Amino acid sequence: MQPSVQAAFLNFTRPLEGVVDGMYADVLGLVTTCIGNLIDSVPAASALPWRVRATDLPAGLSDVATEWHTVKDGKIAAWHGPRPLYLRPEDIEALVAARLNQNELYLSRRWSNWNDWPADAQLGAHSCAWAAGAAWRAPHFDLAANALDFLTCSTECLLNAAGNPGLVPRNAANMLLFCNAAEVVRLGLPRDVLCWPNTV
Repeated sequence: MQPSVQAAFLNFTRPLEGVVDGMYADVLGLVTTCIGNLIDSVPAASALPWRVRATDLPAGLSDVATEWHTVKDGKIAAWHGPRPLYLRPEDIEALVAARLNQNELYLSRRWSNWNDWPADAQLGAHSCAWAAGAAWRAPHFDLAANALDFLTCSTECLLNAAGNPGLVPRNAANMLLFCNAAEVVRLGLPRDVLCWPNTV
């Protein structure tokens, strides 16, 4: 991915997802943490460096399993407030970076022309991948992306926000990103420069 995309991703997605340092159940009842990071199994949760909020000491595996089941079974949403286990800010950033890099590996293979994409288009694709998974199904988007037709991508990138109003601002941001990318291609502007949050 363009270095400008990697540098901007955390600040881009933070306001769209919110930041929660503990476990919570998302709108589908899946256990999640940090900035929309899915941990919907005890092993996935146990792989993270949880700490006990009351003592600031590392949490034991049994503590993590108990908290995971409490959140999962009780469908405890993020707005319920701080949970007894938490992740430090640096651990949140590391988790986000790791998932971003995993998505990059998939996206760079999904479209053979990935390296030709403007930074705004790459950020838009990473945004879609963050919300819907790197393999999200979008055949019309794929066709347009393979043709570097980012104007079409700006409408085909929309994720279904039914029952998930949090996707509305993300969809708006993604549309802006792909419209920017279309203008970058049309005007022959440098593709490594990220125009977001500005409009080209």
